[in-house]
Amino acid sequence: MKKTYILIISFIVAVMNSCGLEDKPGSEAEITLAQGQKIALSIAAKGEIAEIRFNSTHKWTTEFSSTTPETDWVQIIPSSGEAGDAVCKLMFDSNNSGRERGLTLTILAQNASKRILFSQKAVSGSGSQDTPEDDDSTGDENPGDANT
Repeated sequence: MKKTYILIISFIVAVMNSCGLEDKPGSEAEITLAQGQKIALSIAAKGEIAEIRFNSTHKWTTEFSSTTPETDWVQIIPSSGEAGDAVCKLMFDSNNSGRERGLTLTILAQNASKRILFSQKAVSGSGSQDTPEDDDSTGDENPGDANT
């Protein structure tokens, strides 16, 4: 009889330890941008590093799409992570393409997503650089536009 109780208790403990947040029914993923995090950013023509701060209730990953066929002008570190607070750094190269370019970064966690838009003007022909003016849009002002 003691063996039966020990087996049942061991089984219950094993099941409880194997259940994570992602396995619980009704536990939907959420991605929340940090307070003040802008959802539309202008990047300097000469290039720069931008940080995106957010919290995810589940494992997350990123993907991006560009207005140009190539995306080798931007790098993101890290491109995925575990649940919790996160900071992604996007490193933008100088835009010598002769035309403005754009990028949409999407942060994904299960069925949840957040989009952040970037625009980068081209370095002007005279060698001077266009100075960006950040859009005042933040994730707090109109979160419906950033969700998809």
